[in-house]
Formats: sequence, structure tokens, C-alpha cells
Amino acid sequence: PNCEIAKRTLNEKHVNYEFIDAEDMTDLTRQYDIMSAPTLVRINEEGYDKVVNVSNIINFIDTVTRT
Repeated sequence: PNCEIAKRTLNEKHVNYEFIDAEDMTDLTRQYDIMSAPTLVRINEEGYDKVVNVSNIINFIDTVTRT
């Protein structure tokens, strides 16, 4: 259910994203050290940001989409 909440928030804020099932993409799960769901990974110039749990993801989305 928390993954669905995160996806709904991303859609409502018109954020482009790619949903990855951690069980299907174990190489990416290991690469980004993903230990729980939902986890949002945003690639940037310095590497990546990793945000864990739905409330932190919503706060992060609100921060980066604020205009």
C-alpha cells in the first residue's frame, strides 16, 4: 500500500519516474542498497539521493516540486 501512495503522489505532482520492483531488479537493489519499500532514488550530478518510507518521499517530492 505504501508504494501505491508514493506512486500516486508522484503522479499527482507530475513527476517523471520509473517504477522498479526490487524483487525483479536485484542488481539495482544491491547497487543502491535498497533495504525497504518504498524507496525513491533520484540520480543527480553527485551520484544519487535515496529517500526511504512514504512520508519522507512525500516530503521530498513536495520540496523538489515547490515552485
